[in-house]
Amino acid sequence: MTASQLRDFLVTALVNQNGGSPRRWRIALGPVQLRDPITEADCDLSLARRSPEYGQGDSGKCGDPELYTCTISALVGSQHVQVFAAMIASGHVEVRSRLRRRYGPLLEDEAIVRAGFDWSEPLACAMVSDAMAHVLEMAAEEQSSPIAAGLDFQIEQRFAA
Repeated sequence: MTASQLRDFLVTALVNQNGGSPRRWRIALGPVQLRDPITEADCDLSLARRSPEYGQGDSGKCGDPELYTCTISALVGSQHVQVFAAMIASGHVEVRSRLRRRYGPLLEDEAIVRAGFDWSEPLACAMVSDAMAHVLEMAAEEQSSPIAAGLDFQIEQRFAA
C-alpha cells in the first residue's frame, strides 16, 4: 500500500465514522509517510498532526479576541463559490458558527479557518485589495485597536461551472 492509498483509506474511514467532507479530513490529517519496516520495526507510518488553524476548530474555549481568516472554495449546484472572510472572534468555534449562519452547513464544512492573516494564501492574494490587506495586517497585530473592533469582512464570488 502506498502513502496516498493509506491516506485515502484513513480519510474514507474518518468520513464514514465521523461525517464531514473528505476534503476537510484530508486537511486535518495532513501528510502520511510510510517508513522502512526494516529500520523502524516499531512504527511503519507517520502522521503529521495538524494544528486547529487547518480547519478542525478548537476545544470550544473562548479566549481573547483575535483575527481569524477563512477561505472557502466549493462547487454548489451549477456555481463555483469562492469566499474569503476575516473577523475578530474569540475562537474557531465562534468563527465556524458565524460561517454556518451566513453560508449554511455545506459551505461551512468546506471552510479552512486560520488564526491571523496570510496574504500569500491564494484566495486572499486574488480577492483582497492592497488597502484591505494592510487593514487586516494591522488588526492581526493589535486586536484591541479601533480598526479591529468589530471587524467582520467577507468577499464572495460566484462563477458558472
